[in-house]
Amino acid sequence: LVKNITSLYASCAEFQDALAAIRPPRHLKEWLLLKRQMVAKKPDASGAKAPKDKGWIASPHIQAGSWLLQAHLHRIPIPDVFRPALMLMLRESPRLLPAMLRVIRAKTPLSDTALSVVSLQRWLVQALMPKDSPLVQLPHVADDKRLLKRKKCTTSWERFFRLNAKERKLLFKDYSELQQSEIDSAADHIPQPALDATYGVEDEKEVLTGDLVTITATLQRHVPTVADLKQKEALAKDTDHSGSGEKDETETKREKPAGDLGDGGETREDEDEDEDSDASDREDELVDTLSFVTDNDAEGSGAEGSSADGSTSAGGARGGKVQTQALAPLFPVMKTEVWYVALISSIPGRPDVLVTMDCIETFDPTGKGSCALRFRAPMRAGRYAFKVYAACDSYEGVDVSKDIEVVIDENKKLLEPVAPEAQDQAGEEMGGGLWGLEEYEPGPWYYLYYPTLTALVVDMFALVLLCIFIFNFLFSRGYWQDYIQPVVDIAYNATCTYVVDLNKVFGDAGELLDEHDEL
Repeated sequence: LVKNITSLYASCAEFQDALAAIRPPRHLKEWLLLKRQMVAKKPDASGAKAPKDKGWIASPHIQAGSWLLQAHLHRIPIPDVFRPALMLMLRESPRLLPAMLRVIRAKTPLSDTALSVVSLQRWLVQALMPKDSPLVQLPHVADDKRLLKRKKCTTSWERFFRLNAKERKLLFKDYSELQQSEIDSAADHIPQPALDATYGVEDEKEVLTGDLVTITATLQRHVPTVADLKQKEALAKDTDHSGSGEKDETETKREKPAGDLGDGGETREDEDEDEDSDASDREDELVDTLSFVTDNDAEGSGAEGSSADGSTSAGGARGGKVQTQALAPLFPVMKTEVWYVALISSIPGRPDVLVTMDCIETFDPTGKGSCALRFRAPMRAGRYAFKVYAACDSYEGVDVSKDIEVVIDENKKLLEPVAPEAQDQAGEEMGGGLWGLEEYEPGPWYYLYYPTLTALVVDMFALVLLCIFIFNFLFSRGYWQDYIQPVVDIAYNATCTYVVDLNKVFGDAGELLDEHDEL
């Protein structure tokens, strides 16, 4: 999968000139060194055991691009002569891969093919292979083989986030305090999503056959774990204690006379300055509550901020929503986090079919985003099973799905007979005939109900040609002599008493040939 999809991406016309300048046999020494490193990293990385490439994938510049992308996924150092071409392919991936996804959706209905493009995007962003542990996305962890072998807590983010502070500290006991703090801050950026989906039809209470069904998918980017809730409770208790201490101090200050000196030597003038600062703070708070001030601040803010879930936001707020910047130190450009939400029709025993797809690019301050998936309800009533799948293009191992069953009732209006007057009126509105189609009138019986004699002759001629073609095909392959001729002989022998013997009329064919030879 990795080899095929990287070759497909490397075949884009945008990279042809850059890859043609470095393709083998140019820079042969650097290519051999890179290939040795890939073989040492993963024995099957270079595709030595795979069959020889054929067709478009065997093009030298496509193979060069695929090798560079695979080396990036394995985190192998790239020679300086190849780095510009690799950086070009990585920088253009946020623009080209969504376009590739749209083309694939139009060409094939299979969901696995479309989701593989999303997987390639996050592999390039995080520089990892599909079989790597999700913890490789954390700093200082990719080179720790001892830690990655502990499969009880490193196979999924769900298991990792279940660890409390003590268990996590024990897991990273060989790391310094600075490294542990960097790992914790990076783990805070990893989403812990929850997906919910509801369906319905606008302005209607039930879903009927032929209706336009809307499935609203709501994604909560960061759902706090039990450890997060305990930490928030501890912080809340600390703030309560500190707040009560401040209240006691203010009360003691109010009890003091106006002209007395405090413990720190503060006079009445210092108290007046404090009151002025408090008044100015209150004034700022009141001004911030005004709608026109918040709107102007939102329009003018284009710098980076932070959302409620601790993730860094990029770009300004769009109607109260922000874009989340992904944590990708090995990616050459800033990558905003995008979630692709796919509606998949899952039928047991058949491959999953992609019904429709949309994306979530912005989240509100609480980390919640939503999108609408619309499709036309089938014309047969019943219960239909779907799966709503949310795939992240920036992080590996955070995809989430939810099964949903859509109940479709029979539309009785479609079954009711239409009055002739309504048919004529609808035909006039739609340009002739019911629903814009002219009514079909069969031809006379002696034309075999064809409208014209020409249509009958053309169809008969085409049928004769088809029969001749089938007979020649079966006779040349021997199927006629082996399977059809015996059946014809049996049928002839069974009905020969009722068939006129033509030999009596025309004579034996063999005798006629002998007479012809004698003459």
